[in-house]
Amino acid sequence: SAPILQTNRTVAVNAGLERAASPSLPEDRGSTKIPVHEASTTDELETRDRRVVLDFTHQRPNGSRLASGRGAVPWVPFIDIPLAASPRWVVAAPDGQSSIWVVLLEDGTVQAFRLTDRQPEQIEIAPKNLPAGMPPLLLVKDGDPVLVTVPSASASPLTHPTVLFRSGRLAFVATNGDLVLCDGGDCARLALNAPADGRLLVDERDRLLVLSHATGRYGHGVLGDDIEAAGVSLVETMPELRLAHTILIPEPRVIEGTSAIWTDITGDGEREIIVTISGEEDGAQVAVYSENGRRLAAGPAIGRGFRWRHQLAVAPLGPSGEMELAVVRTPHIGGVVEFYRLMAERLEIVAQISAFTSHVLGSRNLDMAADA
Repeated sequence: SAPILQTNRTVAVNAGLERAASPSLPEDRGSTKIPVHEASTTDELETRDRRVVLDFTHQRPNGSRLASGRGAVPWVPFIDIPLAASPRWVVAAPDGQSSIWVVLLEDGTVQAFRLTDRQPEQIEIAPKNLPAGMPPLLLVKDGDPVLVTVPSASASPLTHPTVLFRSGRLAFVATNGDLVLCDGGDCARLALNAPADGRLLVDERDRLLVLSHATGRYGHGVLGDDIEAAGVSLVETMPELRLAHTILIPEPRVIEGTSAIWTDITGDGEREIIVTISGEEDGAQVAVYSENGRRLAAGPAIGRGFRWRHQLAVAPLGPSGEMELAVVRTPHIGGVVEFYRLMAERLEIVAQISAFTSHVLGSRNLDMAADA
């Protein structure tokens, strides 16, 4: 796995989940540490122009935090890049024999670097500032990087827009919770009451998946505020914007996170929707739904309220390439990495690793860890 772990003014892009209390966490202040092994934290996507690369802080457009490449930290050399302030977000993209790294600082300033043959070069990128709470969405076309933004004051400053791969249209969450889809100056809306920090997921058919039905009924507040989602909505965009289905979570439970993972975990060729469901009585458990809302499987609940599970990625992580879901249980209090495998109608924990973390308490950044 390849987490991005933050320590004061340092970002480390690692190739293994770093121990929560490890003394080996980098102590450099105001720098980005980049391992020089061949790992890539990005995913090149098909668009109408094959020279376009679109990259997310959550690694994949389906919400799975899955990085390409291999490596082992701390046994690889690092490249230190001084920063002007503490980082909030990091995103990177391949560019031929180079890679482009973009860091959003705590004051909203953006710094960008091109890394070639282990040599970093600071480069210009537009815009030069973003809201400090907004995860950057990086687009590279013909070697020119740009951050994708919405020219609208109604867009939420706590999440990024996304680009539909087939049509090139732009979708975003508005401050009032609407889902907005724009084609040039023509925009359509769906009233979904999406959380302000909800991340839009997109598939190869230009469908969107977004958390919806924002609610304050579960006041855990470890992800930046007390607002979570009570539903997740699947939206068609072709030929027009249309709500296909919403999965609602019965009271008093919620979906605790900023997005689902939307991938095929069953192996049937269809995408499933994976979410972390939390409640005051028994804490968090991971559940798998079909796109039409049928609950297919669930893992065990923690058994105590206000205890979170951080779902990371679905990938062939098993010893023989079995498809597994990686999750960190209670990342703020002695985190344990759990590996789930789908067995009949249950998500079974088949392996665990103790004393690991993946998230900073109170941060909206859920992209500090990924699997590789």
